[in-house]
Amino acid sequence: MSIDITISEASRLAGVSRQTIYNQINSGELSRNVKKRIELSELLRVYPDISLHKEDVEEKNKNVKDEVSNGVFEVDTSILMAEINLLKKEVEIFEKIVVEKDAQINMLTRQIDKIMSMHEKLQALALPDYSNRKTGSWWAKLWGK
Repeated sequence: MSIDITISEASRLAGVSRQTIYNQINSGELSRNVKKRIELSELLRVYPDISLHKEDVEEKNKNVKDEVSNGVFEVDTSILMAEINLLKKEVEIFEKIVVEKDAQINMLTRQIDKIMSMHEKLQALALPDYSNRKTGSWWAKLWGK
């Protein structure tokens, strides 16, 4: 009975990327069955050096974890920190701009309110008072009413 494994399992066992497995399938170097899985015997044919013992795989994983924690895969954090500081400064600048714009909006809103109030007062003064008979009749004659 054959053992079928997924592309991800095959890449993990062989120690290569999934894309490498796909490339080998596309080139005909590695084949997969109708279920689109790879038979373990087929993987062992292409990668005879892989270990199927659980202890060996766990040891390999432990070594990779140790390398990462010991800084073998170092990342230059100074560049990242400089970028973070730059972004923090940009955020501060934008926050100040937002505060200034809010103040400007409040000032303009107050000015609009004053203008609307003055407009209402001017309209009240400009319109004739039709309740007064003398003024009302004079306006009626003037405007043809």
